Amino acid sequence: MKTRQVSFREVVVDPDRCTACGHCADVCPDGAITVTTVKVIDRERCSTCGCCVSICERHAIRIDEH
Repeated sequence: MKTRQVSFREVVVDPDRCTACGHCADVCPDGAITVTTVKVIDRERCSTCGCCVSICERHAIRIDEH
């Protein structure tokens, strides 16, 4: 029996680049982003659609695949 490796995607925020402008929260269709001093991603609600990645002018958000 072969072992199957499961991969998943995760949204990662770089706190050094994030200015907490809120644009990502405005475009998130899942309502998964809360803006405080930096972005907080609700991993249970996030569908990793990438809207936040494409709107971020500071390139502070990326999607990692594991």
